[in-house]
Amino acid sequence: MNQRIEQLDSIRGIAALCVFFCHIYFFLDKDVIPNKLSKLLMMSPLKPIIDGHPAVILFFVLSGFVLSIPFFGNKEINYFPYLIKRIFRIYVPYLVSIFVAILLSVFLSGRQLNYNRVLEHIPFLGNIHTNSYNGVIWSLIHEMRISLLFPFLILFIRKLKPWPVFIM
Repeated sequence: MNQRIEQLDSIRGIAALCVFFCHIYFFLDKDVIPNKLSKLLMMSPLKPIIDGHPAVILFFVLSGFVLSIPFFGNKEINYFPYLIKRIFRIYVPYLVSIFVAILLSVFLSGRQLNYNRVLEHIPFLGNIHTNSYNGVIWSLIHEMRISLLFPFLILFIRKLKPWPVFIM
């Protein structure tokens, strides 16, 4: 049985498109668009389309809602299969993308490889310098960290029952 909520997929798609346009805007902003025009664009009706930060926040909220649905059902959820799914959905693509970014950085820009920076990207611990190789990975780092703790937060909420949570 398919338990996807297609409307949420549509909203996530629109949010992803806004983030895409935001990245294009920032790329063009540096090289093509004069500063005054850039400020006018951010005050225009196009702002929601090129402002990626609210779209990322919306994406996080929707992800949290979708991840919580199985935990509020009557069946028990095992943490280990959940963890494996999260690792393959977030961490493995993250590792592939960061290593591709590192290789491109070294071979195309001729920069020296900073082994400490490379090693800090692997375990998701500490303050990862996300702008070193691929600035858009910051959201994956937060999503992975939050998703590891998410089931425990949901279990805590289930123990409290919903009303005390809404009052907080």
